[in-house]
Amino acid sequence: MTTLKYNDLSAFTKGYVDAMFFAADDYLSPETGFNDLTDEALATIVGDCAGFELSNSDLLSQAGTPTENGHDFWIARNRELTGFWSWNRFCPKNVGDALMCASRKYQEQSLAQGDDGFLYLEQGRA
Repeated sequence: MTTLKYNDLSAFTKGYVDAMFFAADDYLSPETGFNDLTDEALATIVGDCAGFELSNSDLLSQAGTPTENGHDFWIARNRELTGFWSWNRFCPKNVGDALMCASRKYQEQSLAQGDDGFLYLEQGRA
């Protein structure tokens, strides 16, 4: 359904989308993927990622790669225990703490498959 292509996304946004689909793997149909996102869902994803990157560019430059940082943003905004505190790469504790705090200002989200087969974002608590 979406008009924007995966390869058109920034590396940060690709990391975010990859983490989002990985987290949803247990409850989505195996045939579902990026092209099933509604335009509205994709606009929200792109907007949230761009806003987070812009607001936190200095901190992100001290963390991981753009792809890793996008992944961590998805994980952190959804109140997972890792995110920018990931054990498998170096991120200074004060930087990780600040990015985790910034991520948690965003509402939790999850993917939901509508009766029409398309993927929507459901908002959680702030």
